[in-house]
Amino acid sequence: MTIPRALILTTAMTTLGFIFYIVGMSTPNWTLNVTFHGDTVHRLYVGLFEMCSERSCERFTDLTIPGFLKAIQAMIILGFLSAFIACGTPVVGCVYTIKLKPVPRILLPVGLIAGIATFVFTIIGISVYLGKMYTTFTDDEHVSVHLGYSFALVCTGAILVLVGGILFRCRKGSASDFEGTLIPVA
Repeated sequence: MTIPRALILTTAMTTLGFIFYIVGMSTPNWTLNVTFHGDTVHRLYVGLFEMCSERSCERFTDLTIPGFLKAIQAMIILGFLSAFIACGTPVVGCVYTIKLKPVPRILLPVGLIAGIATFVFTIIGISVYLGKMYTTFTDDEHVSVHLGYSFALVCTGAILVLVGGILFRCRKGSASDFEGTLIPVA
């Protein structure tokens, strides 16, 4: 029994993108705000769901969340859900291939649409974040704002999921015949 390399590549790419998305979404390092007061430097790490100082972390509550942050959270969560679907479609394709069954044709457009949806939701979320949240902190001349690794992970994850969804759909052959060299499965 063999699994085509294109299917393995697609599965690995969407899974890695999904993991990046989870880590980026859940960690409090979308921005690093460094405040200078004389010789004192304070660092504030801001994420989607909490912010952390050098001493402690505080989760955002419904009372402390501005409306635009709720919109950002909603878009990133929708991106997460669609990334989950985009990640699951090639995994299901692998299972069907291992069981020597044809891959259902519906999986191909579902994987592509979920990949595109992940990318679109993420673009909307990061655009609002950059337009509103990022500029909120850069108004003070004593504050230096830097985009953090969480922001980069979400962006990278969305791109990987999009490319994986495109590869899953846009390849030569039928739904059960992935193009490329086959890899034996024990």
